[in-house]
Amino acid sequence: MSKLFFESIKVVGGDAQNLEMHRYRVLTTTKYFFGKCLDIPFETIVRNQIDLYSDFQFNKIYKLRVVYSDIVEKVELLEYFPKKIRSLKIVEADIDYSYKWNNRDHINELYNLRGECSDVLIVKNGLITDTSYANIVLSKDGDFFTPKKPLLNGTKRLLMLSKGLIKECDITPEDIVLYNSCYLINSMLDMYPIDEIVY
Repeated sequence: MSKLFFESIKVVGGDAQNLEMHRYRVLTTTKYFFGKCLDIPFETIVRNQIDLYSDFQFNKIYKLRVVYSDIVEKVELLEYFPKKIRSLKIVEADIDYSYKWNNRDHINELYNLRGECSDVLIVKNGLITDTSYANIVLSKDGDFFTPKKPLLNGTKRLLMLSKGLIKECDITPEDIVLYNSCYLINSMLDMYPIDEIVY
């Protein structure tokens, strides 16, 4: 597998969001795999991409997708349209996605098991982890919880944990009925509600 990784950064009003957490992930990833910390100038990349994007509108939401190895390989700025996710199908898998690999073949294979549902909710070692592209948050008695052992420690998850908005705990598939609501979070999504989880 080639050592390519990517970041998806939300751009609102021309400004890149949550850059501290994105930069942290890039630094730790490149230090681990390449022995050096690559510090990507996200702010400069956003400005350059806006200048190149003839139809850029400040009232719309965009995704800045940066593919990198020990250098920046590719940059795209795309208008963002959220997927319509309503239901999750629980699937079990022994999968490692602790780094944000550009190659998502294993994740896509699990996504193809969703059946009539919108996406999958992946169980590893008996514990709930993530969907195919987002961390999850479950609510109970006014508090919000996220799995202690996600497949990927997402940037929005890190931000919300740092602010005390969510708490970590182990969650089994059997525990889900104890919670009132389920939400998806990632760099582009803020507490996107899910209607149904299917066993």
